Amino acid sequence: SVPKFWSFLPNWQVTITALNRIPWVKEHFRSVNITHGYTCKYQIGSFSSDQTFTSINGDDFGYVEDVLSGGLLPSSRYALGAVTINEQFSPLVGLDMNLKNSLSFKAEWRRGRNMGLNIASNQIVESSNNEYVVGIGYKFSDLKFNMKTAKSSKQVKNDLTLRLDFSFKDIATLLRKLDSIEDTQATSGNKTLTVKFMAEYVFSSKLNFRFFCDHQTNRPYISTSYPMSNTNVGVSIKFMLTR
Repeated sequence: SVPKFWSFLPNWQVTITALNRIPWVKEHFRSVNITHGYTCKYQIGSFSSDQTFTSINGDDFGYVEDVLSGGLLPSSRYALGAVTINEQFSPLVGLDMNLKNSLSFKAEWRRGRNMGLNIASNQIVESSNNEYVVGIGYKFSDLKFNMKTAKSSKQVKNDLTLRLDFSFKDIATLLRKLDSIEDTQATSGNKTLTVKFMAEYVFSSKLNFRFFCDHQTNRPYISTSYPMSNTNVGVSIKFMLTR
Protein backbone atom coordinates (compact mmCIF):
# COMPACT_ATOMS: atom_id res chain seq x y z
CA SER A 1 0.00 0.00 0.00
CA VAL A 2 0.98 3.65 -0.39
CA PRO A 3 2.63 5.05 2.78
CA LYS A 4 0.58 7.56 4.73
CA PHE A 5 1.68 11.18 4.82
CA TRP A 6 2.39 11.10 8.57
CA SER A 7 4.68 8.06 8.19
CA PHE A 8 7.33 10.10 6.33
CA LEU A 9 10.29 11.65 8.13
CA PRO A 10 10.88 15.34 7.32
CA ASN A 11 14.06 16.37 5.54
CA TRP A 12 16.41 18.45 7.65
CA GLN A 13 19.67 20.38 7.65
CA VAL A 14 21.43 21.09 10.96
CA THR A 15 24.40 23.40 11.52
CA ILE A 16 26.00 23.59 14.98
CA THR A 17 27.93 26.81 15.68
CA ALA A 18 28.13 26.57 19.47
CA LEU A 19 31.89 25.81 19.37
CA ASN A 20 32.52 29.39 18.23
CA ARG A 21 31.63 30.60 21.73
CA ILE A 22 34.54 28.77 23.38
CA PRO A 23 37.31 31.32 24.18
CA TRP A 24 40.16 29.18 22.79
CA VAL A 25 38.25 28.60 19.56
CA LYS A 26 37.45 32.32 19.19
CA GLU A 27 41.15 33.10 19.61
CA HIS A 28 42.43 30.80 16.86
CA PHE A 29 39.47 30.26 14.49
CA ARG A 30 37.18 32.50 12.49
CA SER A 31 34.52 29.80 12.54
CA VAL A 32 34.04 26.13 13.42
CA ASN A 33 30.82 24.54 12.17
CA ILE A 34 29.45 21.00 12.47
CA THR A 35 26.84 20.05 9.86
CA HIS A 36 24.37 17.23 9.38
CA GLY A 37 21.68 16.76 6.75
CA TYR A 38 19.10 14.23 5.61
CA THR A 39 16.93 14.06 2.48
CA CYS A 40 14.49 11.38 1.34
CA LYS A 41 12.43 11.04 -1.84
CA TYR A 42 9.62 8.52 -2.37
CA GLN A 43 8.49 8.22 -6.00
CA ILE A 44 5.82 6.11 -7.66
CA GLY A 45 6.42 5.53 -11.35
CA SER A 46 2.87 4.46 -12.18
CA PHE A 47 -0.21 2.93 -10.59
CA SER A 48 -3.64 1.63 -11.58
CA SER A 49 -6.87 0.57 -9.89
CA ASP A 50 -9.53 -2.04 -10.68
CA GLN A 51 -13.18 -0.95 -10.82
CA THR A 52 -14.26 -4.30 -9.35
CA PHE A 53 -12.18 -3.83 -6.20
CA THR A 54 -14.04 -4.56 -2.98
CA SER A 55 -12.48 -3.45 0.30
CA ILE A 56 -12.47 -5.45 3.52
CA ASN A 57 -13.35 -3.37 6.59
CA GLY A 58 -12.56 -0.17 4.68
CA ASP A 59 -8.87 -1.05 4.32
CA ASP A 60 -6.66 -0.84 1.24
CA PHE A 61 -6.76 -4.62 0.93
CA GLY A 62 -9.64 -6.63 -0.48
CA TYR A 63 -10.70 -8.54 -3.58
CA VAL A 64 -11.09 -7.98 -7.32
CA GLU A 65 -13.17 -9.99 -9.77
CA ASP A 66 -11.35 -12.37 -12.10
CA VAL A 67 -12.53 -11.68 -15.65
CA LEU A 68 -11.98 -15.25 -16.85
CA SER A 69 -13.38 -17.30 -13.98
CA GLY A 70 -15.63 -14.74 -12.33
CA GLY A 71 -14.13 -15.57 -8.95
CA LEU A 72 -12.56 -13.26 -6.42
CA LEU A 73 -8.80 -12.70 -6.17
CA PRO A 74 -6.98 -11.07 -3.23
CA SER A 75 -5.73 -7.64 -4.23
CA SER A 76 -4.80 -4.21 -2.94
CA ARG A 77 -6.67 -1.04 -3.85
CA TYR A 78 -3.88 0.17 -6.16
CA ALA A 79 -1.49 -1.81 -8.37
CA LEU A 80 1.92 -0.11 -8.44
CA GLY A 81 4.26 -0.51 -11.39
CA ALA A 82 7.47 0.83 -9.86
CA VAL A 83 8.45 2.44 -6.57
CA THR A 84 11.72 4.22 -5.72
CA ILE A 85 13.09 5.37 -2.37
CA ASN A 86 16.18 7.59 -2.29
CA GLU A 87 17.79 8.45 1.05
CA GLN A 88 20.87 10.64 1.49
CA PHE A 89 22.82 11.75 4.54
CA SER A 90 24.63 14.71 3.01
CA PRO A 91 26.56 14.85 5.17
CA LEU A 92 26.08 12.34 7.94
CA VAL A 93 28.75 14.28 9.83
CA GLY A 94 30.60 17.33 8.51
CA LEU A 95 33.24 19.61 9.97
CA ASP A 96 34.15 23.00 8.49
CA MET A 97 36.92 25.08 10.10
CA ASN A 98 38.36 28.46 9.10
CA LEU A 99 41.47 29.63 10.92
CA LYS A 100 42.48 33.25 11.39
CA ASN A 101 45.66 32.68 9.37
CA SER A 102 43.47 32.17 6.23
CA LEU A 103 43.77 28.38 6.36
CA SER A 104 40.56 26.35 5.99
CA PHE A 105 39.80 22.68 6.53
CA LYS A 106 36.78 20.54 5.61
CA ALA A 107 35.89 16.91 6.37
CA GLU A 108 32.64 15.12 5.56
CA TRP A 109 31.18 11.62 5.78
CA ARG A 110 28.29 11.05 3.38
CA ARG A 111 26.05 8.02 3.14
CA GLY A 112 23.09 7.16 0.97
CA ARG A 113 21.04 4.45 -0.68
CA ASN A 114 18.60 4.10 -3.53
CA MET A 115 16.03 1.28 -3.69
CA GLY A 116 13.86 0.57 -6.71
CA LEU A 117 11.00 -1.96 -6.72
CA ASN A 118 9.85 -3.23 -10.13
CA ILE A 119 6.65 -5.25 -9.94
CA ALA A 120 6.77 -6.44 -13.56
CA SER A 121 10.21 -8.06 -13.21
CA ASN A 122 9.56 -9.03 -9.55
CA GLN A 123 12.87 -7.64 -8.31
CA ILE A 124 14.47 -4.92 -6.18
CA VAL A 125 17.58 -3.00 -7.21
CA GLU A 126 19.44 -1.58 -4.21
CA SER A 127 22.35 0.83 -4.55
CA SER A 128 24.32 2.11 -1.55
CA ASN A 129 27.15 4.62 -1.37
CA ASN A 130 29.66 5.59 1.29
CA GLU A 131 31.84 8.67 0.73
CA TYR A 132 34.61 10.39 2.66
CA VAL A 133 35.71 13.93 1.73
CA VAL A 134 38.71 15.84 3.08
CA GLY A 135 39.72 19.27 1.86
CA ILE A 136 42.20 22.00 2.73
CA GLY A 137 42.47 25.54 1.42
CA TYR A 138 44.47 28.72 1.84
CA LYS A 139 43.79 32.31 0.84
CA PHE A 140 46.57 34.77 0.00
CA SER A 141 45.12 38.19 0.70
CA ASP A 142 46.24 41.20 -1.36
CA LEU A 143 48.74 39.24 -3.47
CA LYS A 144 50.68 41.71 -5.62
CA PHE A 145 51.48 41.36 -9.33
CA ASN A 146 53.29 43.86 -11.54
CA MET A 147 51.80 44.40 -14.99
CA LYS A 148 54.15 46.03 -17.45
CA THR A 149 53.33 47.48 -20.82
CA ALA A 150 55.41 49.33 -23.34
CA LYS A 151 54.54 52.70 -21.80
CA SER A 152 53.68 52.04 -18.16
CA SER A 153 53.79 49.65 -15.23
CA LYS A 154 50.85 48.91 -12.94
CA GLN A 155 50.68 46.96 -9.70
CA VAL A 156 47.65 44.69 -9.18
CA LYS A 157 46.75 43.59 -5.64
CA ASN A 158 44.01 41.00 -5.17
CA ASP A 159 43.23 37.67 -3.48
CA LEU A 160 44.53 34.25 -4.55
CA THR A 161 42.64 31.17 -3.27
CA LEU A 162 44.10 27.65 -3.32
CA ARG A 163 42.01 24.52 -2.69
CA LEU A 164 42.92 20.80 -2.55
CA ASP A 165 40.20 18.15 -2.03
CA PHE A 166 40.37 14.38 -1.64
CA SER A 167 37.32 12.14 -2.00
CA PHE A 168 36.87 8.39 -1.65
CA LYS A 169 33.51 6.90 -2.66
CA ASP A 170 32.39 3.28 -2.40
CA ILE A 171 29.31 2.36 -4.48
CA ALA A 172 27.68 -1.08 -4.68
CA THR A 173 24.52 -2.17 -6.52
CA LEU A 174 22.68 -5.41 -5.70
CA LEU A 175 19.86 -7.13 -7.56
CA ARG A 176 17.39 -9.05 -5.36
CA LYS A 177 14.69 -11.41 -6.62
CA LEU A 178 11.46 -11.28 -4.62
CA ASP A 179 10.63 -14.94 -5.22
CA SER A 180 14.07 -16.10 -4.05
CA ILE A 181 15.70 -14.43 -1.04
CA GLU A 182 18.99 -16.24 -1.60
CA ASP A 183 19.19 -15.18 -5.27
CA THR A 184 21.06 -11.89 -4.78
CA GLN A 185 23.75 -10.78 -7.20
CA ALA A 186 26.03 -7.76 -7.59
CA THR A 187 25.33 -5.97 -10.87
CA SER A 188 27.70 -3.01 -10.58
CA GLY A 189 29.82 -1.05 -8.16
CA ASN A 190 33.19 0.60 -7.86
CA LYS A 191 35.59 2.41 -5.59
CA THR A 192 36.31 5.94 -6.76
CA LEU A 193 39.24 8.09 -5.65
CA THR A 194 39.09 11.76 -6.67
CA VAL A 195 41.72 14.46 -6.22
CA LYS A 196 40.88 18.07 -7.11
CA PHE A 197 43.16 21.11 -7.08
CA MET A 198 42.00 24.65 -7.78
CA ALA A 199 43.74 28.03 -7.84
CA GLU A 200 41.59 31.14 -8.37
CA TYR A 201 42.79 34.71 -8.68
CA VAL A 202 40.34 37.59 -8.50
CA PHE A 203 41.86 40.04 -10.96
CA SER A 204 39.03 42.54 -10.58
CA SER A 205 35.35 42.72 -9.70
CA LYS A 206 34.54 41.61 -13.25
CA LEU A 207 37.44 39.31 -14.19
CA ASN A 208 38.50 36.06 -12.49
CA PHE A 209 41.16 33.54 -13.50
CA ARG A 210 40.95 29.91 -12.42
CA PHE A 211 43.32 26.97 -12.85
CA PHE A 212 42.06 23.46 -12.09
CA CYS A 213 43.37 19.90 -12.12
CA ASP A 214 41.05 16.95 -11.45
CA HIS A 215 42.13 13.30 -11.26
CA GLN A 216 39.73 10.36 -10.81
CA THR A 217 40.42 6.63 -10.52
CA ASN A 218 37.70 3.94 -10.62
CA ARG A 219 38.14 0.33 -9.51
CA PRO A 220 35.07 -1.84 -10.26
CA TYR A 221 33.82 -4.71 -8.14
CA ILE A 222 32.72 -6.97 -10.99
CA SER A 223 35.06 -8.62 -13.48
CA THR A 224 33.14 -7.46 -16.57
CA SER A 225 34.23 -3.84 -15.97
CA TYR A 226 37.73 -2.43 -16.21
CA PRO A 227 39.61 0.06 -14.03
CA MET A 228 39.57 3.58 -15.42
CA SER A 229 41.49 6.76 -14.73
CA ASN A 230 40.66 10.29 -15.93
CA THR A 231 42.57 13.55 -15.57
CA ASN A 232 41.29 17.01 -16.50
CA VAL A 233 43.56 20.06 -16.51
CA GLY A 234 42.60 23.51 -17.70
CA VAL A 235 42.30 27.23 -17.24
CA SER A 236 39.03 29.14 -17.14
CA ILE A 237 38.43 32.86 -17.41
CA LYS A 238 35.22 34.37 -16.03
CA PHE A 239 34.16 37.80 -17.21
CA MET A 240 31.03 39.27 -15.59
CA LEU A 241 29.12 42.11 -17.19
CA THR A 242 26.55 42.63 -14.42
CA ARG A 243 28.87 44.13 -11.81
